[in-house]
Amino acid sequence: MALDGCPPIPGRCCLSDSGTLRNKYNFKNIVQLNEVRDTPTKGSVRRPARITGILIFIVLSFQAVIALEKRKGTVRLNQSIQCTNQCDTYYLEPDATYDVIYLKPDGMTQISLRQYQDMHVEVTGYQARCNLCTDLFVTEIRLLPTTTDVTLIDGHAPAATMLEQNYPNPFNPSTTIHYNLHERADVMLAVFNVLGTEMTRLVSAAQLPGRYSITWDAYGQPDGLYFCRLTTSIDGGARWSTVRKMLYVK
Repeated sequence: MALDGCPPIPGRCCLSDSGTLRNKYNFKNIVQLNEVRDTPTKGSVRRPARITGILIFIVLSFQAVIALEKRKGTVRLNQSIQCTNQCDTYYLEPDATYDVIYLKPDGMTQISLRQYQDMHVEVTGYQARCNLCTDLFVTEIRLLPTTTDVTLIDGHAPAATMLEQNYPNPFNPSTTIHYNLHERADVMLAVFNVLGTEMTRLVSAAQLPGRYSITWDAYGQPDGLYFCRLTTSIDGGARWSTVRKMLYVK
């Protein structure tokens, strides 16, 4: 056993008189110390400490290399599956300017994409390639706010369809948007940047008369001026549209 102050010897761990590691954060020393201490006794089975240590090192290295990313959108069921591994069963219909990407749960999670079908979500994961497609392997998924507080005014539908000013404004990083529907309509509520690029689509559905509200979280987006546009149409007929300015200040 080496004494305190002894230099590390390649292939061995340097121990103090008490048998503890001088450098407890040295990964090689930890593995080799396990080999010294794991001397088998009668009736016991020696643990493969070196193999265990190598596996831990590989897992940690793999996690460090993975580039995780977050995307927001709606989970959709693919109606024309082509991948032999069925990696393209579900895909993410993105809010912003990302391309559509297939989703697959990471093998270390218990995520079921089926229960999130047609829901607005934020997914965290990493990209990897299958035989025929590139997938986003999902490590985390959470539901995003959808329209809430659907109400009638004094028991009646609003007198007119309109988009109210968001509140608060300026905001950081989230704001609430209210709008009224005078009659049933196909509704699209979307946010655009100053270049006219659609950043997110908050609503795309047929809705009944009433007053609606939805929260937009701009976290991860650059600060500045944005435009919220409400577009409605009735039975595929003439469309009505209006816009409000929103200021994101960090």
